[in-house]
Parts: sequence; C-alpha cells; structure tokens
Amino acid sequence: MRREVVQDFLNLPGITGVALMDGRSRPYFYGAAQTLNYQQREALTQGIQQVVATTPPGFDTFEFQFTRHHAYIHKLDHGITLLVLTAEGLALSNYHQAIAQLQQEVQHEATNAIATFRLIASNIPLPPALTTPLSPEAEVSLQYPETTDLIAPSASRCLLQEMLEAINQVSHFTTQYLGNTVVGNYWKATRPEADWLKQFQIERTAQIRYQGHVAPTQHRLSVEEQQYLQDWTNAFVDRCAKVIRDFPTLLTQSALTEQQCVLLFPHLTH
Repeated sequence: MRREVVQDFLNLPGITGVALMDGRSRPYFYGAAQTLNYQQREALTQGIQQVVATTPPGFDTFEFQFTRHHAYIHKLDHGITLLVLTAEGLALSNYHQAIAQLQQEVQHEATNAIATFRLIASNIPLPPALTTPLSPEAEVSLQYPETTDLIAPSASRCLLQEMLEAINQVSHFTTQYLGNTVVGNYWKATRPEADWLKQFQIERTAQIRYQGHVAPTQHRLSVEEQQYLQDWTNAFVDRCAKVIRDFPTLLTQSALTEQQCVLLFPHLTH
C-alpha cells in the first residue's frame, strides 16, 4: 500500500474521517476516532455491518447522512468495507478519482489491509477540523439507505477504457464526413463545464486521450463520470447532426456496436 496514495486521500479537502473494517479485526478509525467516542464508534460499526449484510447483491457503494457528516460506504473484495465521512467543500470529481486509487491500494493489501492502513495513517497529522469531538450524548443513527441512494455496482459500471473506445469510434467515424480539424473543434466546443473532463486531451487527429492519474484500464467510472461523458457525446452528436443528414442514425447503425450504443446513448434502443 503506497503511503502517497493514502496521504493524498486523507488530505483531500472535505474528508473528515475514514474507517476500515473486515469483520475479523477491530475496525480502524482515522479522524472519526477523535470526533466519536467508543460507544459511538461501536454503534456506527454495528450499523454499517448490518447495512452491508442487507444490501441488495451487486451494489458496492452507497451514501447516507450520519450526524453532521455525509458518509460513503464502499464494499471491497475479501469482505473489506471502507467508510468515508465527508463534509462541505468536497469536490466530487476529485473524490471519485482519489477513492478509486485508494480502493486499489487497499485491495492489493487485502490480507493485512487494516494493519497496513493503520501504520500509514497513524503517521499522518490530523487537520485541525478533525480534532473537535462530538458531544457524548450525540446519537449515532444509521438508517438503511433508499434504493435511489445505492450506486450501481462495479460489475455493471464500465471501465473508462470501454467508454473511451466508444467515444473514439464516434470521433473516427465522424472524421470521414468532417475531417480531423472540424471534429476536434466540435469536441472542444461541446465539452461540458466539469473539472474532471478537463483531464481529456483532444489531439490533432481528433483522438481523445485521458490524462488522469489512474489508467483507463483500471478506472471504473462513477455514475457521475459516466453521465459527464454521455452528456458530452450527446452534445457532440447534436452539433454534428446540424451538418450531417441523419447523423445519429448513421452513427448507431453503422459505426457502433450494440454495447457501445448502450454505454453512450442509454436512452436509445439500438
């Protein structure tokens, strides 16, 4: 487990606490250990275990409100559960990228995840905002999240590589009609205003490349990230449709596989 990945995650603005548990060892709390007393931590642990045990199969991430925190639970392999407590100021695009890296590191150390994480995190200073305890009588309530709070399972969330291949197939197909320069300009003009999308470079060949820290073959898209890419692609297609007759039909019937159509245009039936 790389120290820099753990440190970058814990120092992310908006992270107020992290807990790691595997159902065998005693859970390790970072940040929350300073703001929650023993009884509150025990109640939170039991509540999480109950929620995880009753979560519909396949769902690996969901969120809920806990006291003054917004919390995320991530179910990893080997029975490991990662709890992240957050507050205002959390940039979701940064969080999704950082949590993806942290999950990989934790799962690489599955047999000693808690011990290794504790060793690294215990040497990382707590931000001042995490040292104010909750009042002893503060209730710890954990309600089972609504189905709408559950995030699609990783098994059904696609990898960025799959999405990039589909998008670049759209781009390649369109260059046959408009050329590289025009297609590249259309991608630039239709890119939504989202910080995460700034990590995509549009090359002179109209090829789109991702320049983030996690390789596209390892980066499993969050619901939000997948929506960003779908919105961008739809805006691009709409722009092209103004100059290419029946462009959406040509695209979905001649250029893309059925799976690529599902990834990019889930509202359409191929």
